[in-house]
Amino acid sequence: MDEKGLGERRRYSSLFLLSILLALSFATWRFLWENARGSREQDPADAREEAAVRGNSREWFSTVFNRQNSDTALLESLLVIDGLYPGELGLAVAVASDPDLDGGRAYVLDLNTPPSYLKVFHPDGTFVQSFGRLGEEIDSEPVDLTVDEGSVWVLDSIANLYQFSGEGHLIKKVTLSTDRRLNWVRSLAAGPGETLYVLGIPALYQIDTGGRVIKEIGIGGSDEENLGNEGSEFYIGPTSVVSTPDGDLLVADPVKGRVVRYNSLGAYQGSFASGYQSLEDLAIDGQGRLLAANPSEEILEIRGPDGLILRRIAWSSYCQPFLPEQYAGPVSVAWSGPEKVWVVDGCGAGLQLLDLEEGRARPVGVTYRNESFIFPKQVEPGPAGGILILAGNPEAESKVNNRVLLFNRNGGLVRRYESSFNQGSFLFPQAVAQGDSESTYILDVALMQVFDSRGRLTKTFGQGGTGSGQWGTEIRMGLEFGPSAMESVSGGNLLVADTFNERLQEFSSKGALVREIPLPAGTRPTAVTQDGDGSILVLDGYTGLVLGLRFSGQVDWSFKGSFGLPPGPSSEQDLELSGGMAVDRDGRIWLSDSYNHRLLVFNRDGELQESYGAPGSQPGYFLFPAGLAFDRQGNLLVADRMNQRIQVFKTPGG
Repeated sequence: MDEKGLGERRRYSSLFLLSILLALSFATWRFLWENARGSREQDPADAREEAAVRGNSREWFSTVFNRQNSDTALLESLLVIDGLYPGELGLAVAVASDPDLDGGRAYVLDLNTPPSYLKVFHPDGTFVQSFGRLGEEIDSEPVDLTVDEGSVWVLDSIANLYQFSGEGHLIKKVTLSTDRRLNWVRSLAAGPGETLYVLGIPALYQIDTGGRVIKEIGIGGSDEENLGNEGSEFYIGPTSVVSTPDGDLLVADPVKGRVVRYNSLGAYQGSFASGYQSLEDLAIDGQGRLLAANPSEEILEIRGPDGLILRRIAWSSYCQPFLPEQYAGPVSVAWSGPEKVWVVDGCGAGLQLLDLEEGRARPVGVTYRNESFIFPKQVEPGPAGGILILAGNPEAESKVNNRVLLFNRNGGLVRRYESSFNQGSFLFPQAVAQGDSESTYILDVALMQVFDSRGRLTKTFGQGGTGSGQWGTEIRMGLEFGPSAMESVSGGNLLVADTFNERLQEFSSKGALVREIPLPAGTRPTAVTQDGDGSILVLDGYTGLVLGLRFSGQVDWSFKGSFGLPPGPSSEQDLELSGGMAVDRDGRIWLSDSYNHRLLVFNRDGELQESYGAPGSQPGYFLFPAGLAFDRQGNLLVADRMNQRIQVFKTPGG
């Protein structure tokens, strides 16, 4: 797959993170969970999350997930609310299959449904199992996989290989032994005997199952036998490799608009023109029929061993996008049987099984549940002791994206809030708060929507702008962002963090402006809360600045976390773009250190008191934690963004 295609398909995530890494709140592995920002300014959290989701920071990934230690302090877990079920797909990016194994079951890499990133489905659509835990069994973001003689091989973004049994047991990890740095590894294929092929930039590498590089094939260059590569916003090159039944190799070479053939010794055997500059994936069956995915043209092609087109399939006739402008082409393919094909598409990055004889495709692992959500950004105590969850990523196309939901204290869904516009769907909800009068406030970009205790819309107010009572917005990559946070304060009023106007504004419950609260020049508030003494606490997540101030705007105290990646022994309180803030009953300040996957506790002097958590998917571990809040019982609510879940903890003294 070319880098442009990779960026498109991973836009659904996010990390924002991993998205650096979407989740670096997203900041979210999509959030994510992405495209070069050019000269336009971007929220650092979104930029970091995007890089992570797209795998642009592969060394970073390896560093982060090998940094865990046995002395990690954990909080006592009371409840976990998962956004997706294990058998649902969050961000499918690659599929492989063996037609001789269980009728051609699908093995799918799914980046956004932890804890396991490899999902298995039967051809009848039944979910079989999941395996491969990031940070435990897999060191970095998985990029491709292949199935060979009952084994499943997974390639990660830093060129490690993992061999699993068909039942999901990790057999071994293989690190490629080469003095060349493998850049942008993209594809993995099994060859005859004990041979594997890893495709990267600038070459195709033949290796044995112990990781020893046997030879380099088709090193990038301008000659006919060389694979094409070029640099722009991304460094792009060959995208997919498959081994034919007779042992030859076929490589998708989109830069030169062709498919290249090499023999088993690596000698160039010719090529045929594909006619496309965006070939994303190849698959081959036992008859030598080549299946090629071209996402930008929304085309699937089946070619014979001679390269001649046998069939061309317009994929858009099977794919029903969630949004009209959604990228909806096929990005990964695999033969399930003689006339059946697995396809990962752009419709929410879902999985489809295409029956070539019937000419129909049906979705597998697609979620439409009312309680489903992805990329939780904020969590707050809700009405009747419930839990309000604001979730979403503006770049992720999915029916379960950009939702606001209310759960009870046992983790059961109470309601899903419906917007008054956009056919009931929120555009990009960015903040939620629970008022004293049991009203729920949801800020959708620059429009406040107010709901009563039964979830009925009662009023709307607000608009974008720079004047009094207006909220600043910014357009980034065609998406509009507005205020980042708000807090219900005494008297039933609402305090809004007007991020892009660099101020706070207080409103009455009816939407009337009460006052503007100035902030020091250059401060962009991304989180706001109030402590037991009535002081306002403001977090600038762009810089790690924390302010304690009065309603007049007078700053009483402040501290600022420095930035370090990763934090070392001498920099334990470094903040990596915090995504959330809350104050406990003792006045201590809790910050979500999103990109270091932990929670930090400070006093007002900026002295680090405690550190909790580490990267992982077990209870008490985090992947890009975002919003924080305390409920009336003193329990801590955490939006565990890239783990696609909410965690509730009992805190010391809580």
